[in-house]
Amino acid sequence: MLSPAAGRTLMRTHSAAGDLATVDDVVALLEDRDPPPRARSLSAPPALGAVPLPPPLPVEEPHDAPSEPSAVEEEPVEAVPSPPDAVPPAPVDVAVPTPSPPRGPRIPKNPQPLPTHPTIGADKQEAFDVQAHAQFVRDELELAIEADGANAQVLSGRLSEVQLIVKGMSTDPLGVQRAKIAAADVACQPLRDALQNRLKTALEEAMKPGNIAYARVRALETKARSLVARYEWPTLVTTLAGLESATTAAEKLETVAAKATKSVAYLKKDAQINAFPPFGKHDQRERLTQIETWLAGRHTVTNLSQRLKDVSEALKKAEGDYTDIVLRPKVEDAVSGPTSVNKTTARSALKTLLDEGVVRKGTIVEKYRDTSKGAGFYGVEWTLEGTDRIVVHAHIGPDGKANDAEATHFKLRGSKLLGGTSIGMPAGWKGDTLMDPETNRTTPCPFSAA
Repeated sequence: MLSPAAGRTLMRTHSAAGDLATVDDVVALLEDRDPPPRARSLSAPPALGAVPLPPPLPVEEPHDAPSEPSAVEEEPVEAVPSPPDAVPPAPVDVAVPTPSPPRGPRIPKNPQPLPTHPTIGADKQEAFDVQAHAQFVRDELELAIEADGANAQVLSGRLSEVQLIVKGMSTDPLGVQRAKIAAADVACQPLRDALQNRLKTALEEAMKPGNIAYARVRALETKARSLVARYEWPTLVTTLAGLESATTAAEKLETVAAKATKSVAYLKKDAQINAFPPFGKHDQRERLTQIETWLAGRHTVTNLSQRLKDVSEALKKAEGDYTDIVLRPKVEDAVSGPTSVNKTTARSALKTLLDEGVVRKGTIVEKYRDTSKGAGFYGVEWTLEGTDRIVVHAHIGPDGKANDAEATHFKLRGSKLLGGTSIGMPAGWKGDTLMDPETNRTTPCPFSAA
């Protein structure tokens, strides 16, 4: 008779293997010997917690190369067939979850207007869980309330209803809950429309060659597309603001880079460095080298606004220090002793700086009425970027253009009423070259930037 210990051993052995005990197994235990080896059933369920791994990719071996024997030879295991009366356990049917469809459209490379949010209906209910979708709509409602103050009260009421569904506290029938979610979904549509238009514009700006060359812009552009594909509007709003800011900074940085490249190429020459006193030569040379280094690495930095600020301030300092040495004294000499020689020297110095890109068009700082010409005629002054003491002065008509190109002149800022202080503009830089007629026309009068 089979002892209780032997019976338990038999049960443990075959329970772990997932097989049924056979007559041969029982006989072997009665005779105090090991049961015969058996092949494991292919239909047995996997061990608890085991995760099946995907099969490896097939590797094709060359036909002409003999396969090398493995270092460790495995002993073959002889499979013993089960007797006819042994019934293997039925295979376990493991349900594989069906992936949910994406909640939003994917933006193509050439962005198009995005479709609206999928509606909730009987045919969609299996794919969209009511509570999960309520949470999604709740996030959109919170954004809509922040963006649309006029409808905040109505949207807040919708939000309260959806919050109960999200928390599982709603006592309404499932159909009523669906209706409330659908109504809140419709209320969020203006927000989606605004975001879609804003996103399309932001992506188009980011994809411009000069902007997409920046790693920061590329990263945010990629992230924005990913968030749209997953329909994550709340996170998209923050990312979109970052993308717009980075794109704007990239555009400005490219503009400054173009100016700085030309200006620094002239300022770092020995002739220009030698214009400084001994203690200033080293500082100027180091500053120009730093600008070149910043520009060379501008596409890889993460904080574009800070890099823009650093380059702009360093360039302003380098140009201002130089023009204070080679231009400002000549203009002051021409003003204090207005002779043709002094004015010619000042005009020549300004032309060189304009031609080399060290001095450029600035901004309008003053507009006043020219009573000698009648209504619609004004006097305007524009700064010159690269120097803070010299301004360009012109008299303009109703269209904002200079009345007389030859009469456009430059002088020290604040001396427009002093006679004999005007110096005619150099050749190639007369008329409206260093000012914008449209800005002249639309700027209110009187205007002073002080």
